[in-house]
This record gives sequence, structure tokens and C-alpha cells, in this order.
Amino acid sequence: RTRFQCSLVRCAFYHQEGKNDMSPSKIAVLLLWILSAACFLLPGGNLLVLIGRGLFGLLVVVHAVECLVFLPRLKALPGSLNAHLFNTFLYGVLHPKAEEAKLGSRPNQTPV
Repeated sequence: RTRFQCSLVRCAFYHQEGKNDMSPSKIAVLLLWILSAACFLLPGGNLLVLIGRGLFGLLVVVHAVECLVFLPRLKALPGSLNAHLFNTFLYGVLHPKAEEAKLGSRPNQTPV
């Protein structure tokens, strides 16, 4: 298997061994993504729709920055870097913390 065979859905819900890896925190973040993205399907003008769209943009920016900040630590983790980057973009800091907890330590902690 190559590291590119992992589909986005599989990467989002499963780690390398194929076991379910969804903590309640990850489920909450995923729901935020879904609800804020759904605001783009609704007509504008409603305050909640505008807040949801703003939240979506905020999630994109913050999680993109987290991908850059955690890149050295993600490279040190076993498995596909692409899968780790996708999961970090989706779940933010929750993904690297969970992966490092599975290893029992923090590999190559680099100051950023």
C-alpha cells in the first residue's frame, strides 16, 4: 500500500490500524465544521448564518496555522504525513496530541 491510498473519509475517522479514533472532542469539532459549512447553503442576512460563515473561515485559518506549527511534530509521527496533515486541519491540536499520547511521549518536540 502506498501512503496515498487513504481516502479523505478514512483518514478523518480512522488511524493507521483501522480502529475508530473519534473522541468526543473530535466529534464536537467535526460538528462545528459541518454546521458552519451548512451556513453556506442557507440564504444570507440571518445573524446565525453570518456567524456560522465567519466560524467556518476562522476554522480554516486557525487549523491551517496549526498544520504549519505542528508540522515538525507531525513529520516525527509514524504513518502518512498527508493523513496527519489532513487530520490536523480537520481536528486541530486534538490530532497531534492524541497521536503523541498513543506513543506515550512527545517525539522531537521542536520549539516554534
